[in-house]
Amino acid sequence: MSNISLHVALLRIFRTTICPIDGKRKDSGQCFCKSCYFALPSKLKHGLYVSALDGDEFYDNYLSAMEYLARKGFYVPLVKLPTEAAKIIGDTGLIAALNERKQAKQEGA
Repeated sequence: MSNISLHVALLRIFRTTICPIDGKRKDSGQCFCKSCYFALPSKLKHGLYVSALDGDEFYDNYLSAMEYLARKGFYVPLVKLPTEAAKIIGDTGLIAALNERKQAKQEGA
C-alpha cells in the first residue's frame, strides 16, 4: 500500500460516522468523536485544520493525533468494537495502511 492509499483511507474515515480511535459515533466530516478530539492538546487540534490539499502536512498531523490518543489509552482494537463499527473502519482501509506505514518505519530504522 502506498502513501496515496493511506491518504484515501483517511479521507474515507472523514465520511464515516464512526471514530477510528474508539468506535464511538462522530459527525461525518470530523476527524474524531468529541471525547477523543477534546483529549488532544491544542497543538494537535490546530494541526487538524490544515487543508488536506496542502501536501502531507495534514496527514502527518492526523496520524500524530491518532498516535497520541493511542498512547493515552483511547484506542480500542477492532476486535473489541461492535461489529458494525469494526466493519466500517475496516472497510476504509485505514488499519491496513497504518500497519504498512508502521512496518516501513521499522524496516527503515
